[in-house]
Amino acid sequence: MFSFSLKDMKNTKLIQILLTLDKKELNSFVKFVASPFFNTDLKLLALSKYIAKNLHKDPKHLEKNLVFRKVFPKASYTESSKRVITSNLYKLLKRFIEYSFIGCDDYETAIKGQLRSLDFYLEKELFDLFEKQLEETKKFQAAHPFKNHQHNYHNYLLSAKEARYLSGYRKNYQALSHLIDNLDTFYLSCKFKFSALQLTLNKTLSTDSELPFMQEVLYYYQNNKRFQSIPSIVLFYHAVLIIQEENNEQHFEKYEAIFKKHISTLPKSEAKNLYVYASNFCWKQINKGNTQYYEQLFKLCKIAIKEQILYNKNNKLTTGNLKNIISISIILNKISWAEDFLENHKDRLLTTEPEKTYHFNLAALAYHKKQYEKVLTLLADKYEDPFYNIKAKIFRIKIYYAMDDIDNLEKAMNSFRVFMSEGRIKGISTSYQESFRNFINFLYRINSVNTYKNEVRINALVTEIKDYHPLFEKKWMLAILEEMR
Repeated sequence: MFSFSLKDMKNTKLIQILLTLDKKELNSFVKFVASPFFNTDLKLLALSKYIAKNLHKDPKHLEKNLVFRKVFPKASYTESSKRVITSNLYKLLKRFIEYSFIGCDDYETAIKGQLRSLDFYLEKELFDLFEKQLEETKKFQAAHPFKNHQHNYHNYLLSAKEARYLSGYRKNYQALSHLIDNLDTFYLSCKFKFSALQLTLNKTLSTDSELPFMQEVLYYYQNNKRFQSIPSIVLFYHAVLIIQEENNEQHFEKYEAIFKKHISTLPKSEAKNLYVYASNFCWKQINKGNTQYYEQLFKLCKIAIKEQILYNKNNKLTTGNLKNIISISIILNKISWAEDFLENHKDRLLTTEPEKTYHFNLAALAYHKKQYEKVLTLLADKYEDPFYNIKAKIFRIKIYYAMDDIDNLEKAMNSFRVFMSEGRIKGISTSYQESFRNFINFLYRINSVNTYKNEVRINALVTEIKDYHPLFEKKWMLAILEEMR
């Protein structure tokens, strides 16, 4: 039974779900409740209309007793009756979700409807209509642009219905063979997709979750060429390889070529995962000193931008993705490209501080061009994004160092040390925080050896910094020490 724990309705499951619906979905729900086919209780219709009208207004409009006074002014209901009415509306909402496929895209809604039609025609022995619908559904499947594991699953269901229809006929032999092929295709696309995710989690969380039959499945794929031309299988197969063998550059070369060729055949959510797997491989190579992988990262970024992989459903770009794109561009000295990209995206940023975010990245580009005064003008005092907040402080330190502004440098360094000593910073990983603390600690030591110009101490510090990890701005600090020699 649906129940209330507070006087208002906003904390109920009913309201929590309704708040996630857009205007069109909310109107559809009210129409659903109004349909005699699904509901004959007029009280539920009246309640649904009131809630839909007041859902996004002042929360006081959803105070339980007020709702029932407004909707049923001439009636008096006990608490138990109110719970029953609201519970029944909640049950209708769940049925509406099941019926209308909320959360499904147009393709999924359409294919499920067509598969249901096939079941209906088969059950009613309307075989002419079944055959016509079967051909239409096959054409619909073939025309769909995304050939991912869900598409493979629906192909399997379609062939299962065809095999059921043809049972008892000789040509059912071919239908069964086709059914088994589609089942294998669906299984392999799922096996590789979810294995890639599990392997990534194993490495991230330092766990060793078993992947049953993985070697057998890999062998089966490698010895069956018919699966090696199916993008949803090939892409995730090679993803598994680059995650398992993170030092095998040949695997990555193949993956990169296949990624570029076939990534458009998958939905954004899956394409994004494949992009992340490729990016992770590149970063691991870079962290080992293989800096040529910055160029590979940049190529991946451009493909991801072209295919709209990095954007959300509202075509917005996260600050994290923007930061990575600008940072890689700076490292590769592709400043003009980065400036154009930033300008084209300043109104497409997924952040509560779009102007500050735009100016921060503009400052990063200006810093690369040694326009230090411009950088100081563009930087804000504080950012909601914790990484931007810390990086802005480090920018100031580096600029004051470059300008030989000793007073402001000391203030900025002292301020940063205090900031980093205040405890864990929300939104920044432990490893990064340690890297930032090491940065400021080493910078104080660099200032100390700079004061005394002791070559032995400078050389020792160079050796220590080269081997130290994690350490932010290592290259910059080594350049400073090189100048002291």
